[in-house]
Amino acid sequence: MKKFTFITLFAIITSLVLIGCKKESSSDIGGDQSSIGEIGNNFSISSLSGISNVSATVSKLENGISTIRVTGTITDPNIKALAATMTNVAFGSYDEATGNFTGDLKMKFTKDGIADQLDADGKLFTLAKFDGKVGDTYSCENALGGTYTRSVTAKSDVDDFPYGFYNIKTMTIEGAGRFNGAIKNVKYRVNHRFGLVYITFVLQDGSEISSYVYSTAEN
Repeated sequence: MKKFTFITLFAIITSLVLIGCKKESSSDIGGDQSSIGEIGNNFSISSLSGISNVSATVSKLENGISTIRVTGTITDPNIKALAATMTNVAFGSYDEATGNFTGDLKMKFTKDGIADQLDADGKLFTLAKFDGKVGDTYSCENALGGTYTRSVTAKSDVDDFPYGFYNIKTMTIEGAGRFNGAIKNVKYRVNHRFGLVYITFVLQDGSEISSYVYSTAEN
């Protein structure tokens, strides 16, 4: 389970994409800049057994793209051993001796939605449009001609999802996993006020690992 927790953490805070998007078929998310993407905003992530001193902060904002700098220390020996085999994929940098890691995740946050930047060419892949409807799809083509697709599978019209001290409305977006086949499916829950609030990874054996995501800033 600790290995799965490790995979969950880094799937959230780093891109973990071996082949990025060449082009996206859906239109830009649009909207004014969100304070969630402003420099200095902090994120916290649950399910961090064996990993300490985690910090996720927006360190840069350029042309609407926020760079989230993530740092922390892996303390569990089993997770350290796994991390040593993943450094070329999952980390910006990783020190095997100390367990310290640093990585950058690039995302776009607006009042209307969220997108992530998955390749060096700066192409964006829509994660959510807050006015989206069940059945909407967002897709991007990778460099080998394959296509990644995300689909809106649920949207609540009542405050039925527990989030901190609140119950909130959420939209659920699902997409195939892209991490060496270890993750079968990814489910994102987003909210128009708080942004990305929850993420679930469905592993190949059908088990699920989930984590809350909290942002200091909000729309």
